[in-house]
Amino acid sequence: MSDIKLSLRDDCLITYFSEAKNILSWAPFNGGLIKSNYILNWQNSSFAPDELSTLFKEKTKRLGISPHSVGMLTSAKIKNYQKLKSEIGRYEVYVIATVGLDNTRTVGDVADVGLENGEMYSGTINLIVACNALPDLQGLVEAVQVATMAKAKALIDMGVTSKKSSNLATGTGTDCIAIAASGQLQENYCGMHTALGQLIGDTVYQVIKRAIPFSL
Repeated sequence: MSDIKLSLRDDCLITYFSEAKNILSWAPFNGGLIKSNYILNWQNSSFAPDELSTLFKEKTKRLGISPHSVGMLTSAKIKNYQKLKSEIGRYEVYVIATVGLDNTRTVGDVADVGLENGEMYSGTINLIVACNALPDLQGLVEAVQVATMAKAKALIDMGVTSKKSSNLATGTGTDCIAIAASGQLQENYCGMHTALGQLIGDTVYQVIKRAIPFSL
């Protein structure tokens, strides 16, 4: 994963891959499955949802990066981002995260959206997992599962609670995960019985655990 470069510019944490990778996410800009060299994590809590696509296009233009970048949003301080590169055998994983905890939730908490007088929060845990395997979509999907479980475990082990129910939190209401894979190694399985799954899970866990104190 030596082709990854990070930079902080204009309220953005930019992850650049010298070789385009398959990126799976539910990011608000260019989410889904896309091939790209860039993932943009933008610190911005003042925007109109219906203007989001236009705002991201303008932002990428100002930064001089491709409009086909994957774009995430957060109100967390991006300067506090954490990163970790790990290896097991031939497998390599690079994890980058920003963590905001103003809107922590646990799965099953009462919803805010659509309820009368619902109160909204900003925060967000944005997580990027880059890997030198996972050539196909099924592997990317499984990596999302492993990363999600690792994130939840880190929050629980650190005693982070839901702002809604006070139960142990499993995330925030606006989390996003992006899995970026080169497919260099033809290995698609990354469940918890595999070395690759161990690597993804432990690296995500360590990065989220390291980032939490900056958000409390």
